[in-house]
Amino acid sequence: MNDFSTYRLNDLAELDELERAIGTEKFYAYLEAVYKLCGELTPGAVYNIAENIKAENRELFIKLCCRYMLSLQPKGECNIEFEDKYFTEIRGVQTFNDSMREWDEINKQWEKK
Repeated sequence: MNDFSTYRLNDLAELDELERAIGTEKFYAYLEAVYKLCGELTPGAVYNIAENIKAENRELFIKLCCRYMLSLQPKGECNIEFEDKYFTEIRGVQTFNDSMREWDEINKQWEKK
C-alpha cells in the first residue's frame, strides 16, 4: 500500500528548499499546473496520485496541494481534500462558502412558506 503522508507540508520553508533544488522557473510552472488541477476538481471527483504523478514529483505535488488548501481554507473556498491519511488521492469537495450559499437558499425557501 502506498503511503505518501511523509510528503505533507509541515512548514512553508520546505517549499523554499524544493524551489532552490529544482529552480524557480520550473517550481512556479509546476505550482501553476498543480493549482490548475486542484481548482478544476469538482465535488466527488477523485485524483489518484500514484497513478498520475511520477514518483520523483510526488513530494512536490503533495506539498503544493497542501499549500493550495492552506491558501483557500481561511476564505472558505478550499475545494479539495486528501482522501485518506496516506495522502494517496485528492478529491473534489464542496467549498464551505458553497455550502453556506445552499443553506441560505434553503432558509429563504423556508421563510417564504
